[in-house]
Amino acid sequence: MVESAIDKHLQCPRTLSRRVDDEYQPPFPMFVARAGQDLTQVVMGYFGVQYHGDEHRAEALDGLRQIVAGFGTEDGPGEHDLTHHRDKEGYDNFIAVGYWRAPPRLRALAGAGGGGGLVGRGRAGPGPRRLLP
Repeated sequence: MVESAIDKHLQCPRTLSRRVDDEYQPPFPMFVARAGQDLTQVVMGYFGVQYHGDEHRAEALDGLRQIVAGFGTEDGPGEHDLTHHRDKEGYDNFIAVGYWRAPPRLRALAGAGGGGGLVGRGRAGPGPRRLLP
């Protein structure tokens, strides 16, 4: 059985039925981070760069660095995680997941000039594309 990612002090009665059986085992390793008991809510924002082909990796990493630098603002998340995966179409995806304890801070960041520089429209083609959260 997979451990719930929602810590016990944050759980509430389920309003929707589960989409997987209790015996579900994911096809890849999964990890759960735990916060202190003082955490009563969290807002997560997903920001990413997608690219196709190793020749675009350096440019994509630069885009990811820009996203993480944007997290350093007053309204940025208190914590963040970085991840990478290759999707079934062969595109590489760098994702920065920001964690905000106060939803208004994320709204302020997202409202500041189209995401405070974090959110951009992607471009067609194999090069890096910044994705909307």
